[in-house]
Amino acid sequence: MKKNHLLFCSLVLSILFVSSLNPLLTLAEEATTTNSVTEHTTTEATFASETELEPSTTELSTSTEPQAESSTEDIKTEETTKEEEELEAEEEAATASVPIYRLYNPSIGKHLYTTDANEKKVLYEQHGWGYEGIGWYAPKKGKPVYRLYNPGLKNHLYTTDTNEVNILTSHHGWLSDNRGKPVFYSGGKVNIYRLYNFGLSGRHHWTTDTNEYKVLPRHGWTQEGIKFAALQVGKPIQTQYYNKKMNISEIQQGNYSSITGWWKNGYGLIINISTKTVKLNNSRYYSFKSISPSPDNQYLQAYLLPYGQTKNSILGTGAYLVPRNVKISKMGMYDDASDINKDRIIFGGQGVPSIDDPKAYYYYIGENISY
Repeated sequence: MKKNHLLFCSLVLSILFVSSLNPLLTLAEEATTTNSVTEHTTTEATFASETELEPSTTELSTSTEPQAESSTEDIKTEETTKEEEELEAEEEAATASVPIYRLYNPSIGKHLYTTDANEKKVLYEQHGWGYEGIGWYAPKKGKPVYRLYNPGLKNHLYTTDTNEVNILTSHHGWLSDNRGKPVFYSGGKVNIYRLYNFGLSGRHHWTTDTNEYKVLPRHGWTQEGIKFAALQVGKPIQTQYYNKKMNISEIQQGNYSSITGWWKNGYGLIINISTKTVKLNNSRYYSFKSISPSPDNQYLQAYLLPYGQTKNSILGTGAYLVPRNVKISKMGMYDDASDINKDRIIFGGQGVPSIDDPKAYYYYIGENISY
């Protein structure tokens, strides 16, 4: 009986012990569950954190794009700077260039090229050369160009070939201009072509105009290729001739400076007027005996005698001195047939000048011309 009682008590105690363990197991389970949830939550939080960081990373990546644009702008700026530098270099080259003046003499049909502004001025104002603008712009330094002159042919030649200079000056009657020193220099990207015309006393012509270079061979010229180079093409103009303005007030006072020089009419006859004499057609010298204004006081009526004579003679001649933009008064059926845009002189012998003959009028052609 006692044995059974002990067994019953042991069973009760075991049950009570197990019952006491259940809360602890539950707590352990909850703790385990909590830890699992915590780990899961932490993982999710970590994943969420990483996911949230991606836009930030994207934003950072995006923020680097303007840097790339800035780099492109830098390249463009560099290109612009290079273009500006090239433009400045061109402007400097133009500033450093020398204009080559081109002149033309109608009496001998020749061109002249010079960098000397004073030479241009003297030839233009005093020797009857026409001015045709700037042929081209040459560099201040480069390949030397020499100028030769042949007094027999009245030709100029320009060359960079020193051997040609030596041969022509030693054996063919050519003279070195500018004391043998270069008259200008060759250099640049613009080609200057040379042509030769045997039929025109061996005349040469230089041009930057490729069309002119192609066309002239149809008129007896021979192409000789590229001879010089220039920095820039020039600024050619239509031939202009210096024309002094006749001053009738000064002439009446004995001052003939406004009409001194050479005059030529339509028949090819020449007169030369100096401060004292008038040389008619390369023959007799005359001087003004009397000068009086026209009835309308717009031009002058003059009477000339052979130089040294003081009395009227059959060798005397009358003349009209007419300024530009003035028309000679109509004489009966005859009217002024001259070019009223120019100063002109017309002679009439012992009678009245033939004002209706357009070729009879003399027009100014230059200060100092050799005939």
